[in-house]
Amino acid sequence: MNRIWDFISTYINNHSSSIISDHLISKSYKEILETVDLVGNKLKLAIRPKSKCIILCEREFNTMLAVLACWKADIVPIILSNNYGVEHGKKIIEKSRPHLFICDNNKNFVDPALDTNLPVFSITNGELTGKIDTHAPEYILEDVALIMFTSGTTGEPKGALITEKGLIANVDDIAHYFNINDKDKILISRPLYHSGVITGELLVSLVKGVNIQFLDQKYNPRIIMEEILKNEITVFGGTPTLLHHLAFFTKRSAKKLGIRVIAISGECLSAYIAKEIRHVFGGIDIYHVYGLTEAAPRVSCLSPNLFDQYPESVGQSLRSVELRIVDDMGNTVGPNIDGNLLVRGPNIMKGYYNSNSTPIIDGWLWTKDIACVDDAGLIFIKARADEMIIKGGMNIYPQEIERLLMMNPDIKDIIAYGIRKKEGMRIGINIVLSENVSLDKREIMSICSKSLSPYLLPDEINVVKTIDKNASGKVIRPKIKVNWMGS
Repeated sequence: MNRIWDFISTYINNHSSSIISDHLISKSYKEILETVDLVGNKLKLAIRPKSKCIILCEREFNTMLAVLACWKADIVPIILSNNYGVEHGKKIIEKSRPHLFICDNNKNFVDPALDTNLPVFSITNGELTGKIDTHAPEYILEDVALIMFTSGTTGEPKGALITEKGLIANVDDIAHYFNINDKDKILISRPLYHSGVITGELLVSLVKGVNIQFLDQKYNPRIIMEEILKNEITVFGGTPTLLHHLAFFTKRSAKKLGIRVIAISGECLSAYIAKEIRHVFGGIDIYHVYGLTEAAPRVSCLSPNLFDQYPESVGQSLRSVELRIVDDMGNTVGPNIDGNLLVRGPNIMKGYYNSNSTPIIDGWLWTKDIACVDDAGLIFIKARADEMIIKGGMNIYPQEIERLLMMNPDIKDIIAYGIRKKEGMRIGINIVLSENVSLDKREIMSICSKSLSPYLLPDEINVVKTIDKNASGKVIRPKIKVNWMGS
């Protein structure tokens, strides 16, 4: 039974007149289905079911076609993105040991350093180059829809085994709350390499019949704003950082964006940035959502009617998802007490591919996020456990420092992080100053002293031109290694 393809193809067929486009091509859902049937049948003849296939395409439109064709052929896609560099891609290929490489334009744009000597299938012309070796089936992949590698830029990437049942459950849950329809048009500006993008944007849009516009462009808020205007986009998803920068450019534009729905995810959202997004985009529906790759990815959602009152909350768990907040010994804590966030549901991954380590204990996924649940049952994500700074016995969340300092108009962007020294943990901050502002470190410390409690004051201050971000616009924060239960 090809569960994931049966599920998604039914919805594509039901919305046959909706359109999917990028800067080169535009096709109806009906035409997409015809193309995927043709390509998928070729793949089915070439390779055995549940084989593993690396996908690396220049255009995300073709990445979408490749993923759908893999599902049609009942093989397991593993998506790469050039935005994360050759070394990251090589690590994923080494860990996943794929049987086939799918690309567009006959692999012309792929870095030679990624040459794997694998047989290559072109999604654009349907040609197979090289011979696919016979191989024994891997029973661990029997019910797997995707292997999604974590997108961290440090450490070793891990391949989350996302099951067909889990992916379908997560898409169903998102479709239940996400008020979008076939009159809408979504701009997908981030790589499908991210589970939040492929599930929370692409697949849910296909299920709801939304018109889709792909943007093949590295992180650039100004270009995103221009694309939203040009293509009359009504639905958009991004990180708080991306949306904050988009709001900055939109505020200075004479034209009004036609967005009616925004989904915010990927980082902790501060009340200050939430207020700025609301001010610039007006009375639109804003969903604040939370998830992680290992959960396929969506865990919770704050409904739009609660956004202005509780902007820093990620709402409540989805219909099929349970959660707990526990201490380091696994004991459930009460309301308004910070602890480790645990998640359980059909969407939780099967495990990591080719790895004995697992963050799943007794069916519960240890997310490695610190969170609390208030008296009304709303979830608040405080920080990643490996980002928390412990200084003088105090637990310090970098986001708390950033939130308070971002209220100062002289500061355009900031990132706070821990520095481990012989004498103990210290706080560092990198600051981007606003345009036409010039401050030295002494003046910045004066701002900090007025805005922060003494235990939050930084020990090191760096004035920088930009804050590093990954391909989806998410801030890259230095990690602090900590002992972790179950890791």
